[in-house]
Amino acid sequence: MANRIGKSIDQQLQKLGFVEGSTVFLFEPDGTFSQTTGQNTLQGSYEWDSNGSALTLKYLNHIPLKATVSASGNHLSLLFEASNFLSFITFLGTHSRISAADTLATLFKSFEG
Repeated sequence: MANRIGKSIDQQLQKLGFVEGSTVFLFEPDGTFSQTTGQNTLQGSYEWDSNGSALTLKYLNHIPLKATVSASGNHLSLLFEASNFLSFITFLGTHSRISAADTLATLFKSFEG
């Protein structure tokens, strides 16, 4: 069951444009950023933690999304906590009317923890 739900989550993420290597972030020195995933661009602000290993993104300056950061060459990887990502996807589905986001939120809620 978990494997089937996992595949459904992957399919819905792909519908939203979340495919490995497809998201581009542009971080500005003034603490703002833009994120482009597929044809969609979102903007917000960001804050680094004191040791530079975590980043908090605030989409539309309302939704905080904390990520653990790792870098290799000119690639940056962000690992998001599942519960925060669920809040982000739920907000996105509510405010954008993207059905894939609503489906994802429902699928995420079927997992424990």
